Order: sequence, then C-alpha cells, then structure tokens
Amino acid sequence: MTLFPGWQAPDFTVQTTAGQIHFHAWLRGSWGIVITHPTDYDLDGLRRAGAWALSRAQPVRLLGLSPCHDDSSPHGPGFTIVGQQDANRVARAWQGVTQDIGDIVPAVPMAERAVYVIDPALTIRTVLSYPPVHGRHFTDIIQAAEALGLEELPLRPVRAA
Repeated sequence: MTLFPGWQAPDFTVQTTAGQIHFHAWLRGSWGIVITHPTDYDLDGLRRAGAWALSRAQPVRLLGLSPCHDDSSPHGPGFTIVGQQDANRVARAWQGVTQDIGDIVPAVPMAERAVYVIDPALTIRTVLSYPPVHGRHFTDIIQAAEALGLEELPLRPVRAA
C-alpha cells in the first residue's frame, strides 16, 4: 500500500550501521528522512547530508533502506543505513506509488525510488519520488524538508529509548 502525507510512518525494529533501532523510538522528537535507495546518491552528497542533519537546531535523523547496500561502504556520520539482511523486509512496509497501480502492468518494469520526510510526531509530511539515477545530490531533499518548516517547530525534549 502506498504511504501518503498525513499518515503515520510505519514502525519496525532492525539492525543498522548504528546498531539495533526501534524506528518510532529512534525517531521520536526528531525530524526524519527515509531514503529507499541511498546508493543512488553520491558519497559526497551523503556525507554533506549527514553534516546538514547534525547541524540543525531541531534534530534530523537520516535513514537509508537499500537491499543493494554494501554494509562495508562508507556512509558518513549522521546517516544510518539499515543492514542488508533487514532492508527487503523494511522496504515492503515502505512501498511506493508503483505498488498501487493495480491491474495495469507497465511495458517497462518500474524501479521507483522514494524519499519520505517525517515530522517529530511521526507523521509523513511529504514523499518525493524519482526514477533510478546514480550520482544524485541531496539538495532537493534538503529544500523540501526546509520548505516544510523544519526549523520553525519548537524543540521538544527527546527521551532515551
């Protein structure tokens, strides 16, 4: 089922590059950006995204879900990647637009990529969808997050999980 803005982000527990996380507890009180295919972004872009997330007054957590991710590849501080063994399971809960096309079967298989921006109340605020392209930059995601008022929400205390 497609996830839409205004819906609560799906919850899950997985092993990541930062250890085991329970998504809702890990994200609570922070903005979150979930990227289905972080390998589409250049490494410099991911490092800059991590630095941007760590520099915000309101916390921002970045999570990559990619069944193609090599757990040994560099990802930089501030960017957490779901372990390869859990990525397919989590990705099914975060299905995108192409999962809801019903009986219509496209002539060319769609390999949709998606980015979800989630607010501190665990509500999906926007979904960005794009075709598979390597070497993407993170600028459009940062602009979308900031347009949602990322810095305008008051800070909330974050409790340890």
